[in-house]
Amino acid sequence: MPENRFPNDGVLKQFLVTDERLSRLVAEIKGELTLRGREGLANDRRAQRLRAHDRLSQADDFLRSLGKMCPWIELAGISGSTAYAGAKLEDDIDFFLVTAPRRLWISLLLAMTTARIRRIRSRNSPILCFNRLVERNNCIRTFRESREPLLAREALNLVVLRGNRLYRRLLASAPWMGTVFPEMFARRLPEAYEEDEPGRGRPCAW
Repeated sequence: MPENRFPNDGVLKQFLVTDERLSRLVAEIKGELTLRGREGLANDRRAQRLRAHDRLSQADDFLRSLGKMCPWIELAGISGSTAYAGAKLEDDIDFFLVTAPRRLWISLLLAMTTARIRRIRSRNSPILCFNRLVERNNCIRTFRESREPLLAREALNLVVLRGNRLYRRLLASAPWMGTVFPEMFARRLPEAYEEDEPGRGRPCAW
């Protein structure tokens, strides 16, 4: 069901109650929908959403530190389970980073070193994984020329924490994504134009 279709949990619950057949099959648990008898799934899903929200805050804090050392990082986003609001305890925080030309390897070194230090200080913190780190020119070329569905899926679900202007440029250069995921592309492209920095209401760029 699309998000924000109901203004609050009470309205959602009332909707289910008024449909006799649907109410026998589906239950509402704190705003989550689940099958009757599988209410535990809704609780798990809610926990994953809250964990993902917390991990976005952790990612933003990490980027704030990294940005002081790497001001040439032009786009930073989160992909994977955190972006899908489905983070499990064992999941990494997956970063998507775009650097200025000739700054990739130093960025990776500093990112991994900073992440390692944080991990030593807090063993319970999630592992930070630099899933995709690429220079701007190569990234622009990949977005424009690739036809990989996996790239399109990752890009369109990216939670942009820094660099919304570049993200907007990348999406605009890749209309082919609209043929792979038409509804998602049609939704994300206008969203990228809503704000300059950052995307989706995240804290400002460094």
